[in-house]
Amino acid sequence: MKLKPITSLSRTFTILEYLTSRRGARFKDIVAAVTGISHASLSRLLDDLESLGYVAKRDGLYFLKRGIGRGIVLQPQGTQDIVRSLARELSMSAGIFAPLGRTTMVIIDRENVADQGTIAYPGREMPMYAVHGFAKIFLAYADDEVRSEMHQGLAGIVHNRKPDYATFIRALDETKRTGVAVEEMEWQSHIARFTICVLGGEHTPRYALGVIGAPETVKRKKEIIDALKKGRDAFETLLVPHAEG
Repeated sequence: MKLKPITSLSRTFTILEYLTSRRGARFKDIVAAVTGISHASLSRLLDDLESLGYVAKRDGLYFLKRGIGRGIVLQPQGTQDIVRSLARELSMSAGIFAPLGRTTMVIIDRENVADQGTIAYPGREMPMYAVHGFAKIFLAYADDEVRSEMHQGLAGIVHNRKPDYATFIRALDETKRTGVAVEEMEWQSHIARFTICVLGGEHTPRYALGVIGAPETVKRKKEIIDALKKGRDAFETLLVPHAEG
C-alpha cells in the first residue's frame, strides 16, 4: 500500500484507532471520523487495509482484524459457524448482536430457522426495546436515565401489562447478575427469546448471543441456556486481545 508520508499515514491510524473502539462501523461513520479525505480516497484506503489483513468488511460493516493499542477485536469470519451450530442444535433461529448507540444495537450475524421467528439481516441497526429479549442484556447495564426512558416507553408496547418501575429495575438487575435474559412472550405472544452476554462483567457486554423460537421453547429453558453458554465460550475464542505496539 502506497501512503503519502504524513497525511495518509495519519488517516490510516485514525481509521485503525476508530475501529479499535467499536464493534463494526458503517462507511458513513468512518467518513465522519476521518476528515479531509474524499469518499473515493477513503474507500481505496479501506480496500488497502482489507487487502493487508487489518480490516474486514462484511454486510456493510467494517471490522478491525488486527491493529494497535489495547482492546478486544472481533474476527467476524467465524461468527457464521457459531450461529449455524446453535441454530441446528436447538432448532431455533440464532443471532449475534452488539450495542451501537445509546439505545440501539446492530445485528452482527444470524441464522434463521423456518417457523421459529426471524432475525433481520446482519448490519441492521435496531432500537433496544425494554421487553425485547435480545436488547435486555445491554439495557441491564444502562444508566438510570436510559432505564427510566425505556420504562416510560413500555406503555405503548405492553399496554396493560406494564410493570411498575421497581419491578422493572429488579428484572434488569437480575439479568445483569446472571448474564442471561429471557423474553417469555412479554411483547409478542408467538415467540420467546433467550440471550446471553459475551464479555460482560461490570461493563456493557461487547456482544450478545441469542436465539428465538416458538412459545413452547420456554419449557426447554435449561437446555437452551446451556447451549448458549457453550456458544458463548466458542464465540469468545474469536475475540482476541490486541498486542500492544
